[in-house]
Amino acid sequence: MNSNPKCPTCGVAIDDHEATPCLDTWIAQLMDWQFDIGGGSVPSEWLAPDGKTRSFLPPKYATEDGAANQVVDHILALSNEWGVHRLVEYATTVKEGRRVHSCFHIRGLGFGADGPTRPLAIVRAGVAALVMKEEK
Repeated sequence: MNSNPKCPTCGVAIDDHEATPCLDTWIAQLMDWQFDIGGGSVPSEWLAPDGKTRSFLPPKYATEDGAANQVVDHILALSNEWGVHRLVEYATTVKEGRRVHSCFHIRGLGFGADGPTRPLAIVRAGVAALVMKEEK
């Protein structure tokens, strides 16, 4: 089980991935969005989980609180199938500035990540958790 998976598009490890459309695309894929990237790194046409095609960039999961909450909702909705207990979040102040930590507790394991913002910490933890789910 890889706790620091690498982005399939750019090869950057999740713990180091910045809040970019590339990261938004990765978490969207893990949340069952489908698309044809046509040779680019960020898709312009999506087949949403509801079966409707949409033409736009993925939601800004890694930079916007409302979009990050969709990641939380998606993972917590897996609770019956997957044993998700809760999301734990806390903020700390360190020498470099404020850090936010998010952690999904799944079947006794913690999939946590931190970042300078809440959305980035949630997406990093979400990717780690969802990649683990796919590896099972």
